[in-house]
Amino acid sequence: MKIEIQSAEVITQSGLISKGPRQGQPYSIRKQTVWVYLAGSPYPVRAVINLEDNAAPYQPGDYVLGEQSFYVDKFGGLALGRLQLIPASK
Repeated sequence: MKIEIQSAEVITQSGLISKGPRQGQPYSIRKQTVWVYLAGSPYPVRAVINLEDNAAPYQPGDYVLGEQSFYVDKFGGLALGRLQLIPASK
């Protein structure tokens, strides 16, 4: 699966938590837009990925999913965890 990043722009969404034990505390989510080339589709699909709090944004270029993006769940199924993007040239 090819993932293309066209811009290093980070989108920040923030506010106050509205429910639960942390109600009223601030939150901040950092996101970046990517384009995903899915099998069977002639055109890429726009998607958004979350970035870790202090992580630098991914720079423009082509990427693939790293092995650390996957894990085996408690039922023995393959699952997707935190995304790790690796430059496609490696």
